[in-house]
Amino acid sequence: MKIFIDKIFTKVMDDKALRPFFSRQGMDLEKIKQHFRLFMTHITSTTEAEWTGRSLVETHRHYPITDEIFDAFNSYCISSVKEMRKLKIDGLREMINMLQQLRDMVVIKDEP
Repeated sequence: MKIFIDKIFTKVMDDKALRPFFSRQGMDLEKIKQHFRLFMTHITSTTEAEWTGRSLVETHRHYPITDEIFDAFNSYCISSVKEMRKLKIDGLREMINMLQQLRDMVVIKDEP
C-alpha cells in the first residue's frame, strides 16, 4: 500500500491544480499520506472494522474541491494501480466504484 500511495502523491504533487491542496503552509505531506494509506486500507479491507478517523466530510469541507479536482485525484489512484499491475479488471472496477461513492462526501456542491 505504501508504494501505491507514494505513486499517487508523486503525481498529485506534479499537478499544478492538485498541488495546492497538499502543500499549504503547515501541512505535513507525510502525515496526509499516512492518513490516506490508513483510509484506503480501511475501505479495501474485507473486515467490518469501524473507521475511527475524522469523517470525509469533516476532513474536506474547508477545501474548494470540485468534480474536476476529485476526478483528477481519482485518475491518479487508478493509473497508479494500473502501473503496479496489482489488480485484475474486476478489482480495478471495484476500486473505481468505491472511489466514486466518496464523491458526495468530498466535492463541494453549489447551493441552489
